This record gives sequence, structure tokens and C-alpha cells, in this order.
Amino acid sequence: MLKPQKDRPPGQFGFSEQRTEEFVRQREQLYGEFFGPEFTVSHELLPLVPHIDVYTFAPQNGREFHTLITGGMSDQPMHVPEGAPIRRVELVLYVDEPQELYVNLLRWLARLIHDQQTWMLPGSTMTNGNPPQPIFDDSVLSCYTFLEPMLEPDIEFPDRLQIDGDPVGLLWVVPVSEAECEFVRERDLEEFYGLLEQSGHSLVLEEGRESYV
Repeated sequence: MLKPQKDRPPGQFGFSEQRTEEFVRQREQLYGEFFGPEFTVSHELLPLVPHIDVYTFAPQNGREFHTLITGGMSDQPMHVPEGAPIRRVELVLYVDEPQELYVNLLRWLARLIHDQQTWMLPGSTMTNGNPPQPIFDDSVLSCYTFLEPMLEPDIEFPDRLQIDGDPVGLLWVVPVSEAECEFVRERDLEEFYGLLEQSGHSLVLEEGRESYV
């Protein structure tokens, strides 16, 4: 069972002053090219800004797993530091079987970044509460890191989608252990990619995997 941290401010209620229908059209067109034409959408029911839906794509386009991706997080730029390589992102998660808790997880993470006026970039980390709490029942995974996708063609995503002139990045949500989180924070990110490869890390989420550190 998902246990996200609860220390978050409420979302911004209301409607965006900017019309976002064209943003939705651009994203959905590209999502179809990348992930396939068969999908469902979990629509956000509350009027929050930005409006964040979560798309679930069945195995297709050569993918043997389900692909979950947010839609709407990139409607607004993140509060990135000056010189950051990207200001707008969507989050992606690869799973064997879609579940509501995974949908809720992606929406919660996407909402948290805007509510707390912060950012996610490749190599960013976040704990699930303070002190960190297991994200899933009986799991050592209690933190998150956000990485560039390791799957072709998802790596090329920012080259294909722009909103108001900003490229839209794709960040892979990777639940990690507390020790792995510290590894990312203290070491070069390329070393962590190497650790994942050495450990045979699956692209598809494994709630019960052991820590690699």
C-alpha cells in the first residue's frame, strides 16, 4: 500500500489564466507516437492549478509493460535555479500491472513540486516523509530519485515536445532505499547509473526488491 508523506501544502484551487487545451493536444499526440494509441486517463477531479491527469498505456509499440505518465505537470514551469537545463517536465513510471496507487503516486509527486515551488531534475532526490517511511508495504524503498529515461525512444522526448518555447523533459520516477538515496546525493550520478546496471535493475517497478547499497 502506498504511503506518501503527508507534509504538503494544499493545491492551488481555481483555473489557470492560461488556456492549456493546445498543451494537452500536443502532449497527447506525442504520447500516442511514443507509447501507443491504446490508453486510459485518470482525470484530476478537483479544480487545481496545474491540472494533472495520469495516462496509462497498455503494452504496445514494442513495450511489454504498462507505461504511466503524467499530463499537465508541464503546463507550468518549475521554480528551477538559474541555468537549469529544463524548466518543464512530466513524470513516467513503468509497471507490470497498473494500479490506482501508482496513478496516485505520480499525481501526488507532480502536484508536490508545484505546491512547494521547487523542482525536479535528473539526479534529484526526495524522502518519503521525515524520517523516511516505506512507500510500499514490507518494502525497503522509502525515498525517490528522478532520472532521465533509460529506454529508447523516451530519451528523445525533450527533442519532440515544447510548450511556450520550453522543451518538456521526461523524468523516470525510481523508488529507492535510504542508502541508495544517500549514494545519489554523495556520488556522481553516472556512478548511480552504473550501480543500477551492475545490479541488473529492472526498468519495471519492483516494490519488494533489495537495496543495492
